[in-house]
Parts: sequence; C-alpha cells; structure tokens
Amino acid sequence: ATSNDNLYVVRTLLEHHADVNVEDSDGNTPLILACQNQNPLIMEMLLQYQSDVHHKNKLGCTGLHYTKDKELIQILLNYKANINERNTLMMACKNELLDVVALLLQYHVDPNVRNSEGHSALSIACMYGNHQIVKLLLDTENINIDNQTNLGDTPLMIACENAFGSVVSLLLQYNANVYLKNHYHQTALHIACSKGLNPIIIQFLEYKKK
Repeated sequence: ATSNDNLYVVRTLLEHHADVNVEDSDGNTPLILACQNQNPLIMEMLLQYQSDVHHKNKLGCTGLHYTKDKELIQILLNYKANINERNTLMMACKNELLDVVALLLQYHVDPNVRNSEGHSALSIACMYGNHQIVKLLLDTENINIDNQTNLGDTPLMIACENAFGSVVSLLLQYNANVYLKNHYHQTALHIACSKGLNPIIIQFLEYKKK
C-alpha cells in the first residue's frame, strides 16, 4: 500500500494492527518505501504508529537516505532520525540541495564525517562546485577546511581539479592551506598548473603575495 501511495489503505491496515515495521525482500519497511516515494502524509502516519525511523534495509539505508525534500527530512528529524547516519549531509551536497544542507547544519550534523574514500561534505561540495553550499559549510563552526581524502586531496585541490575558480577563491578567503600535498606530491597550485588554469594560478600567486 505504501509503494502505491494509498493513504486510505495504509490507514485501514494500521487501524487493524498491521505490523508497521514489516520488511520486504530488500529489508525495506513501509516507512522506507514512503520515503522513497516522497510521500509526507504516509510518512507522518507511519511514524505516529511507531514506525522505526532508525531501521536499515539490506543496503544499510534508513528512510532518511531516500528523502531529498526539506519538508520530508524535517518530518524524520521531528521523530529523532539520526542525521549523522551514512553521510546524509554528503548526499545533500552531492545533490546540491542548499535548503537541506542548511536544515541539517541547523540540527548540528557533524560536517567533518568522512566516507570510505576520506571525503567530507566540504570536499563533496567542492567537487560539484556549488558556491553557496561551500560557503554555508565554511561558515559552520569547527569545519575542517583542509580535510584530506585517502589520496591526500584537500577541498582546495578538488576545486582546482574541477576548475571551479569561484570556489577556489572562496577557500582562499577562508585561509585554506595552499602548501599541503597529496599522495602524488602535488599542491593545489601544481594541479592548477598541470591543467593550465591561468585565472586560478593568478589567484594563488596573488594570495601568496599577501
């Protein structure tokens, strides 16, 4: 019923004591399916009937990982969903969901959590070049501006690798370390030079004059 967005059927089943946390073959509960379908009314109803907001399917994902809308995420957070679970903030940065990133930061999500490759939310944001999200993260208390991935790449290097000049400029304004090297012994300036990014190279040279 949840996969078909049938509110009436869901309500009837719940009123007749259906198992609110029953799993399908993929380990999905009705709540996870409602999140996948982006259905706030069914989500709210299931949660009112004590659906487990922390339940993970066979992929290790909770309902929170499938929601891309601020309103839906707010519903889950109202029921104490774990915002630090499985890189929720990184997914919002990857999908360039500015309002969702802002909401998660408002709920004090840890901005420095790293994934299996060593990426943080900031390095993901720099990879996709969203200036507003990068600034939002940089304005967050205790943000690690120089987080290095498993390959030693910093957000500044990643911005150079992807030729995002405005993001490079922003990181330099926030005093990103220009001297760090990755596992290939490259600094961010090396990367910019190897790609012939003259405007970014000029930014570095002017920054070092200060």
